[in-house]
Amino acid sequence: MNKATINRFKSPTKSTQQIHSFPSPKRNPSVEVKRPQSTSNLYRETESSVQRRMQSRKSSPPVKAQQAPSITSSQRQQQVHYPYSHSDSFKREVATKEVVEENQPLKSPACAVSCKAEGTNVEFVFEKNVIVSRVLIKTPGEHKGPCYYDCYQCDDHSNLIRIGGGPLKNIFGEQIMKLEGKICRRLLCRFKMEKGQTSFKILDMKVDCKVQE
Repeated sequence: MNKATINRFKSPTKSTQQIHSFPSPKRNPSVEVKRPQSTSNLYRETESSVQRRMQSRKSSPPVKAQQAPSITSSQRQQQVHYPYSHSDSFKREVATKEVVEENQPLKSPACAVSCKAEGTNVEFVFEKNVIVSRVLIKTPGEHKGPCYYDCYQCDDHSNLIRIGGGPLKNIFGEQIMKLEGKICRRLLCRFKMEKGQTSFKILDMKVDCKVQE
């Protein structure tokens, strides 16, 4: 064996540790290393940004919320009553409103009243003197109700004074018999029928009156 072969089978008696030293990298002056900012610096920047926003808000004028324009009573009345002043729907609306306003519940008189029907006449007798302004009559329609009315004020001597009259429509529902508003103790209502009509029917009658004080 030669010397090179013998050295290959020899076990080392000591473990040798080799330390390799590497040269430190050269610092490039053109490259800047950014160091992390400290927490105190971040807090100062955040606080200053908040203060700047608060100052900008104070300096800028407040934005007013858009408010709906106020509507006066006259404008509101025009908006309600005159939405379609040149159409047929406006005429129907006004006619319907007039009927609703006129057909409001009537105030009952503060005195006893009796009613008697005989033939084509209906008579109301009041306990006290009252001022009668109108009478509500409910007709059945279909040409079964009266077509005309006459109302009279009756005194103690049975003298008749006409205080109202007019045609009645051939409709189902309430109609208004307008009177002059005279003082009376007895009210006589006379009805007329259409040609060829032998009888008529009245579903209900209500007297709008006020006790004379």
